[in-house]
Amino acid sequence: MPPHAYDAQRALEVESLTLSELVCFENTDFCVVNKPYDLQIDGARPATLERLLRKLRPDFCELRFCHQLDYA
Repeated sequence: MPPHAYDAQRALEVESLTLSELVCFENTDFCVVNKPYDLQIDGARPATLERLLRKLRPDFCELRFCHQLDYA
């Protein structure tokens, strides 16, 4: 499967995730997310963690990622 076809298919799958499936812990200072291993945090791909969080939580005015434990 070409990369662009994978990205388009994966974007559809990722966009169906809910906030309760992603967020492990949240308080007024932090939001701990269990992101899928192949989901990039940010960038030009159709689906990124940043885009997904902004869609699910539009009240997040500032996102800063502090740790990433995988390669995506």
